[in-house]
Amino acid sequence: MKSLIFLLTLLVASFASVNATANELTLRGGFTGNWTDPIKNRQGVQIEVIDARRAVVVWLTYDMFGEPAWLFGTGEVDNMTIRVELVRFSGGSFPPDSGNPDAIVSETWGSVMLSFEDCNNGTMSWQPDLPGFEPGEMSIDRITPIEGLRCGQAEIFERTIEFSLDAGPDRWQGLFADFGQPQSDLIETEAEWTRLPAPLTSRRGFKLAGTNRSDDLAMMLFTPVGGLEPSTTYALEFDMTFATAVPANCVGVGGAPGESVFIKIGAAGMAPAVIEQDGDFRFNIDKGNQSTGGPDAIVVGDMANSQDCNEVGFPGTWELKTVSSQGREFAARTDDRGRLWVYALSDSGFESRTEFFVTDLTMRLVALDRI
Repeated sequence: MKSLIFLLTLLVASFASVNATANELTLRGGFTGNWTDPIKNRQGVQIEVIDARRAVVVWLTYDMFGEPAWLFGTGEVDNMTIRVELVRFSGGSFPPDSGNPDAIVSETWGSVMLSFEDCNNGTMSWQPDLPGFEPGEMSIDRITPIEGLRCGQAEIFERTIEFSLDAGPDRWQGLFADFGQPQSDLIETEAEWTRLPAPLTSRRGFKLAGTNRSDDLAMMLFTPVGGLEPSTTYALEFDMTFATAVPANCVGVGGAPGESVFIKIGAAGMAPAVIEQDGDFRFNIDKGNQSTGGPDAIVVGDMANSQDCNEVGFPGTWELKTVSSQGREFAARTDDRGRLWVYALSDSGFESRTEFFVTDLTMRLVALDRI
């Protein structure tokens, strides 16, 4: 027990180091999106970070007569600041081809500086050159991120491993647990690499399916990852894309077929297996139970897709859903040969049949002693 407490203390200290590093942000693509003043919320700023040195800034505001003033510019990125000279255009017409393009005039409006405290809060100050505009400053808050673009902790991960199950099954395998001996012939499990159902038939993925007779069926997909440092603890982050036909807000036996089927991702330094304990079949890793994660797995979402059961019924249309552990602390230790086993799984409280198809999984990692 003392050894376990000591190890947990080390992990907490290591994660504190992760968070300290994460606070040392620099402007990257994850800052791209729409920002607005929480008080003057009828105007806003669009930011697109092109690379480590340049960013496009669009300020949608008004002039002294209350007319829309759209200001554009490409600026210079310096650590957590963007400095940009903005230009205003006038003389255009609608539709675009009905006017004289030579009549469109561009003039330098002035300069703007945007400074960011973190991924969601910043300050914008400006110095106009055109008459009728006053210098000033306002706070800006993020209102829309861009899917797939990370913001924060981008610098800490030193390696990314991407798995495409669309391309092939490779070494992925399926496992089923959390049921008793009496239910073993009734859960009707499926684990196979196959084409996705319509309208996603252009894609392939690994299908997991089973009928939950125990109110606790868990279905796992896993693969080994080698070439890591032996007996080393890694900080890990995951993204996963899967196909589901389960709408939100459905009513089901025991629980909802969407919101009561929890999706987890994790890793461990030993191969997942099913063991029998007092007549029940369990995983040898600690995934937690249903809505709760464990030391070896983290909850990243549920089975519900973007549709609403009240509108489309059950089941709905198959669609892809992406879940992520971004911003969540998770670590796993490799075995003495430098291997981890990575897995994705469903943990169900819905007492009927669930099926889904995993198409992609991404893992980002860094050894804790290098953070």
